Amino acid sequence: MIVTEIFFGVKCNRCGDVCSDGEHEYWSDEDNALENAINSDWLGYKKKHYCGNCYDWITNEPFPHFTGEILEVKKIIEKMLPGYDFKTRDDAEKTIFLKKMQQPISKIYRNLIAEIAGEKLINMDCISPTKHFINYELRIELSNPKKNDN
Repeated sequence: MIVTEIFFGVKCNRCGDVCSDGEHEYWSDEDNALENAINSDWLGYKKKHYCGNCYDWITNEPFPHFTGEILEVKKIIEKMLPGYDFKTRDDAEKTIFLKKMQQPISKIYRNLIAEIAGEKLINMDCISPTKHFINYELRIELSNPKKNDN
């Protein structure tokens, strides 16, 4: 017999990450999903939810939503580049995208990201943090807009 169940999870309104406690991402009811997010240091702000990488822990204010060039670069990294463990780091001046890859980024993607990011591109590196070159880490730094439009 096939049974349909509905599950609940909390997704970051900025970066799209789904809250996980290391074992579960989805819960049988909304209250448990929200409780898990709160226990995982997520921020509830104006009926939206933000993971720990997407808000300022001092002011409890979300960082500006990704727009324009930053959003387009994020989409390329997420959807087009092979790899795993995609993360975002932010502060007032810049957004940093990190992605683990099994091979260096190709020249085509490097040029595409540089063209789309334009003047917002601060730095782009793809390095192997180990001597054996098993994995690479792509690091892209982009300047942030100054205004908070949440």
